[in-house]
Amino acid sequence: MNWRDLVLDCVQDLCGKKKNREFSLDEIYRYENEMREHYPDNHHIEDKI
Repeated sequence: MNWRDLVLDCVQDLCGKKKNREFSLDEIYRYENEMREHYPDNHHIEDKI
């Protein structure tokens, strides 16, 4: 899975859980650990979201 698709999956998961298409950066940053599992060498996850 490429980076863009991973971020999109996280956004879709968040929006599905909230049943709302609006979210804050703080909410998507909660997926940082999941993203780090896929890209352990990415040390700037928040910057790249």
